[in-house]
Amino acid sequence: MYLLWIGSRSSSKSRFVNTLFYGFVSMLTPVLQGHQVAPAELEAHLLTHPYVNDCAVIQVPDEKAGEVPKAFVVKSPAVSHEQDDRITAREIQKHVEKHKARYKWIAGGVEFIDVIPKSPSGKILRRLLRDKEKEKRRAEGAKL
Repeated sequence: MYLLWIGSRSSSKSRFVNTLFYGFVSMLTPVLQGHQVAPAELEAHLLTHPYVNDCAVIQVPDEKAGEVPKAFVVKSPAVSHEQDDRITAREIQKHVEKHKARYKWIAGGVEFIDVIPKSPSGKILRRLLRDKEKEKRRAEGAKL
């Protein structure tokens, strides 16, 4: 909502407009610096990787960027059990970095889980994953 009196020559209104404008700009700055990333786009791309059987992408807080994508991945049977999760996660991140713009990279990390929570109709229940991530961050003592 933008409420500005442009062209007013009264000094009191001019000060009010300058204050209002400054207030709106300072509140909107973090929003203007960020980019919107559709989780479905990243999920579709992740599913093309041979190590990914199923996946879901949520946003997680980041001090520098505001919010960044984080992937929850169900590993495919093609992944050997002896392969380290960190190496597998890095390969999945490199796959995204190779094909997507920098702001779409999985900067929040990759977490491996047994099953992606879904509704009976098949929709991904991202709310449950966000709650799980909030609890994890709260337990670690990180600020949300």
